[in-house]
Amino acid sequence: MLQPLLVVTVAGSFFASGGYSSVATLPPFVQQFNTFWPLAYAFEMIQALLFDPIMPSLNNFLVGLVTGCVLAVGFGVWRMWKIL
Repeated sequence: MLQPLLVVTVAGSFFASGGYSSVATLPPFVQQFNTFWPLAYAFEMIQALLFDPIMPSLNNFLVGLVTGCVLAVGFGVWRMWKIL
């Protein structure tokens, strides 16, 4: 039940974040949307890692990775606490 919603959200976020191009190439209203949409930053970093000839700073990527891990562990602990 939750998986289709997540797939549509991630796919839509990917293309709203530029898809295979950058956010800078998108219309202004989509660029404004991407300033507050959290997944846009993840897709921009992935695009930078894949397509840029110069390796970008990984500080933002690592902060996002650590934040995601902390949230995942917190959610897992919370669900186990609810079950038990």
